[in-house]
Parts: sequence; structure tokens; C-alpha cells
Amino acid sequence: MEEKRPIYFKRLIASFIIATLFFVGGFLISQMVSYSKYQSVSISQEKLRYTLLNLDLEKQLMMESCDLFDPYTLSDELESMGAVITILEQRFGKLDSRVLEQKKMYTMLEVQHMLFVRDYNDRCGEPNYSIILFFYSNNEDYATAAERVGYVLGSFKNQNENVMIYSFDYDLVGSSLINLLKTKYEIIEQNTIIVGDEDKIVNLKNLRELEGYFE
Repeated sequence: MEEKRPIYFKRLIASFIIATLFFVGGFLISQMVSYSKYQSVSISQEKLRYTLLNLDLEKQLMMESCDLFDPYTLSDELESMGAVITILEQRFGKLDSRVLEQKKMYTMLEVQHMLFVRDYNDRCGEPNYSIILFFYSNNEDYATAAERVGYVLGSFKNQNENVMIYSFDYDLVGSSLINLLKTKYEIIEQNTIIVGDEDKIVNLKNLRELEGYFE
């Protein structure tokens, strides 16, 4: 029996090394995926920034034309970027400096897109796009309610294609733009919705409540 102990000990060491390699390998792969997502957001934002700049130039050159504006392609890209930023929050943490910088840029792009849509409504009118602003919070005290409101907004969007929904992080650290929006619309509570630049809803309950503002 004494002769088997070294063999058992060697197997134990080998098992420990293999388990460690699997753990380290899994961690590195996870980090690589996270970094890849981070790079994906950066590339998408650069692409969207140039697209918005090009659209702005077209708007200035052709103020009388209402045929060039297509908000759907841009809004789809914004939605995709928002989904990736959510993944980055989960991977790196909501207060990670890289995530915060990406969210600030994303907020700028959202506001710019919103202003384009508003300008189109003023100049062209048809089709008229309804604008909804959602000031959500990821804080654990408000996150569950934010998810419920987000689900309702998503359902409403699926039923009404001419609705543009812009989501802003109420708690975004270091964003003067968020602070300006909160001041402009007098937002003092998390999970507040602004409908049509006027109506304010706090903690939206259900789809019927939202539909009432569009009847």
C-alpha cells in the first residue's frame, strides 16, 4: 500500500494542474470575447458616427427634400449597439471606465438621431414619427421595474413602426448630456418616460397605459 501513495499523489497534482488550466483557459476566452464585443461596439459607433455626419450634411444641402431620410437603418444599428453595451456591463461592470465611455458616446448618438427625427417631423410631417424617451436605471432598487417598462416599450414598438424609442441611463456617471436632458424634461425619478416631449409617465404599468397617450 505504501508504494501506491506516490502514484496517487502524482495523479492528484496532475488533476489539479488540468483543472487550473481549464479555469485559466475559460477565463481567458471569456476576456477575449468581452474584448471582441468592446471592439465591435467601437467599430459600430465609428460607422454610425460617420453615417450621422453624412446625413447631417445631406440635410443641410437638401433642406427641401424629405425623401433621403431613413431612420430605420440607423435605429436598428443603435439597438444592436445597445445590446452589446449591456453585455459589456455584465462582463466588465457597470462602472468600468471603458463601458462608461462607450455609453456616453452611445448617448450622444441617440440624441443626435432623435434631433434628426424631430427635424424631419417639423419639415416633412409624413410619416410622422412619435418620440419616446426612457430614463431607466440599472440600480438594483430600480432594475426590476426598468426591465418591466422596457418590455412594455418593446411590445409597443413592435406594434407601431413609426415610434422611435430612446433609452438613457439615468445614473450615467460623468455625462453632462444626461444631466442636461434630465434638467430639460424635469426628470427627478428613475424609470421615467417622456411621450411626445410633453407627457411624463413614472414606472409605466402596462401597455394599455401607454396606448392611452396615443389615442
